[in-house]
Amino acid sequence: MTITTGPTLPSGTVDIPYKPVELKDDGGCGQAVFNIQNNNDIHFDIKDNTILFVTPERSGYYSITAIATDACNYHTSKLIHLTIRKPIRITTDRLNDGLINEPYKMSFNATGGNEDYTWAISDSIPIPDLRIDPNKGILHGIPLKTVYGPIVISVSDSEGRIDFRSYTIQIVKPLTLTLNKFPIFVEGINYSFPISTDGGVSPYTFGSVRQLPEHLNLNSKTGVISGVLEKKTASYRLQCKYFGV
Repeated sequence: MTITTGPTLPSGTVDIPYKPVELKDDGGCGQAVFNIQNNNDIHFDIKDNTILFVTPERSGYYSITAIATDACNYHTSKLIHLTIRKPIRITTDRLNDGLINEPYKMSFNATGGNEDYTWAISDSIPIPDLRIDPNKGILHGIPLKTVYGPIVISVSDSEGRIDFRSYTIQIVKPLTLTLNKFPIFVEGINYSFPISTDGGVSPYTFGSVRQLPEHLNLNSKTGVISGVLEKKTASYRLQCKYFGV
């Protein structure tokens, strides 16, 4: 007589009920009756030669010993293994923003499961210029238009576990200062002049590459240059930094 169930059961997942396992044998004298010896801290009942596992609460590698006794009181046993894994979870919190006509690359990470992952874009606004590597979990491409909207990433393992996570993705135009020339400043006149921008993602942070002339100030949040110019000066170059890309 031999026990035909096992030696390895399909893996389970923490906090998900494990389906009943019917114990089977071949040969012997009449119908065998099974008992189980618990070799680890995993909880179950046995009824009508079927193992009824309690929903697992911890991941780990477990083993039980199935003991079969037939009608002729012949005994045989078999060590059966069971792996309980953690649920699969995407751990990447947010997506990087990107620029039109610039290479985009974003790596995703996950934990749990058996780590034999397959990545996919499950549901999103159309982004034909971006795709995800199913094996490496890298979203990449060269976007050709502005995008702002949801994108849903999924990851699954080879044993059927799956997780989804929704993100917001922004693809924007490169940031530029749209004003090439400033008005002529006259000594002794109070000025207030805004710097215009195009592209990027607000809020912006403005700054001057060199220190502005005395009594002229640049508001780092609004981009407004204001003050009274008291003497002639050379031309100045401005820069604008922004959050997001």
